[in-house]
Amino acid sequence: MYLISMPNPPPIFSIRIIEELNLYRSYKANVTMDTTVELLLKCFKAHIKDELHDYKLLYNGQDLQNTDTLKNLGLKERDYIRAVQIPFKLYVKTQDRKIIELHVTGKVAISMVKQMVHKHVNIPVYKQRLLFDGKQLHDFMILKLCDIQKGSTLELAIASFKLYVKKKDGRVVKLYLNEDDTIHDVKQMVWQRTRIPVYKQCLLFCGEQLHDSSTLKSCNIQNESTFELAIASFKLNVKMQDGKVIVLYVTEKNTINEVKQMIQEREGIPRYKQRLFSYEYQLRSSSTLKCCKIEEEATLKLIISKSNSLIHVKTLTGKNIILSVCENLFPQVAVDAPSERTLHLVLNLRGGMFQETSGRIDFNALPPLMQYMQVPGRYLHDKVHAGIACNYCGKSEWKGARYKCSECLDYDLCYECIKISKLVHNEQHNFSEILDPENQNDFPKDIPVNPVTILPILPTKKEEMLTLLQEEEKRRFSSEIQQQYYKVGSDPTSGKDWMDVTDQMQHNLVREFGYSDEAVQLLRRAPQLYQG
Repeated sequence: MYLISMPNPPPIFSIRIIEELNLYRSYKANVTMDTTVELLLKCFKAHIKDELHDYKLLYNGQDLQNTDTLKNLGLKERDYIRAVQIPFKLYVKTQDRKIIELHVTGKVAISMVKQMVHKHVNIPVYKQRLLFDGKQLHDFMILKLCDIQKGSTLELAIASFKLYVKKKDGRVVKLYLNEDDTIHDVKQMVWQRTRIPVYKQCLLFCGEQLHDSSTLKSCNIQNESTFELAIASFKLNVKMQDGKVIVLYVTEKNTINEVKQMIQEREGIPRYKQRLFSYEYQLRSSSTLKCCKIEEEATLKLIISKSNSLIHVKTLTGKNIILSVCENLFPQVAVDAPSERTLHLVLNLRGGMFQETSGRIDFNALPPLMQYMQVPGRYLHDKVHAGIACNYCGKSEWKGARYKCSECLDYDLCYECIKISKLVHNEQHNFSEILDPENQNDFPKDIPVNPVTILPILPTKKEEMLTLLQEEEKRRFSSEIQQQYYKVGSDPTSGKDWMDVTDQMQHNLVREFGYSDEAVQLLRRAPQLYQG
């Protein structure tokens, strides 16, 4: 056995490193007199896991050098050293492409950054808008929580016009904004000035409530416009099908449609798919919460529409109409019921109940329903495809061959458009030729055939088409759609392009206007239909 003599190890003692701006953030280190400042600093940074900042150590108000040892500094048991953040460089790019260099720490608020910018370019703080990665940074945010790194560049935009927000007590809040700011951005600014929580704010313009996702440009807000600020008076619960409950803050003057818009902004569920119920009664979109007798803490049930089913409705005059309804909303209606089963119309409709003695010939107050009328038998005998419209060219009620898609429930082409079916429809789908509309043998076996045919709901007047075109153009140039264009264009792995984004936007648009999907083709062909 060999004995090896070892020199006496230096004594170990502990000291504390305290972050200068946060006394609750400290690090206890076991050290010796030979420990260097460089090693101590590395251990401290590994402990706090702060990748944004560099630090320096101070003792008795003096900077410590990396080569210093604790013995040279005269440190002893239970002494403490201060750790100070070293400001990093942050760049701000102005609209004229000038670059401003700032030195900041991660705990600096955006409001402080604006003050620094003001000293360099003399732009008032209230007119500044700072953007990072395409998102606006609000005054109350701090840099560290905005994912800003060393050397990041913020973009500086200048507010282009004034906006006034009038409170109930008559006080007016003056704001400076850009046309691309959203209503939610406006609410954030109102919160900073009035401390009214964003979720309790309802902004009205010309009597209409403005939705959070809309931009000032899309709402046609002009310079020096005035908003009315209403405070949400009560809380409303909405229970979804999966049991999740979302909380909304509303006023009694909010309509059911506006509640659906809030749900769409929170959950991404399109309004046209939402059905809201109170005590098993479906609520109409145009009704207000007050009219529906919805009170504080009430809970509405949300059902999302799924596949559609056809229901035959017989009016008091014996006329048959067909409505497309959601199967999951009417479980009492058997899906496999024979076509002879009908419902009898006994409810009040818009414009009053239709009475046989009233002298009215038609449902003038409900023009869309007339597009679901029964096909006259004399048309069928003449071998006219009555009630059918070509999904591409829009031609209706023609003689000759009709081609029905074997995969889609309601897609038809005329004898001319079938030649380009591979271009206008899914090239994997097959078409069945139908020569005689009365011959059931011509119909595909795997598609249910109804005795009554549904016509698509389309705009019937030039003015209606013009309104649709104007709204489509407004949405296409909105910041939301433009951002989607940029997103799919910069991500080649997404499998989508700008046409996919436009197609989805146009389909959502026509559905919101109450038209069927075929209206999209009409929308795209409007210049040929209406010259100039």
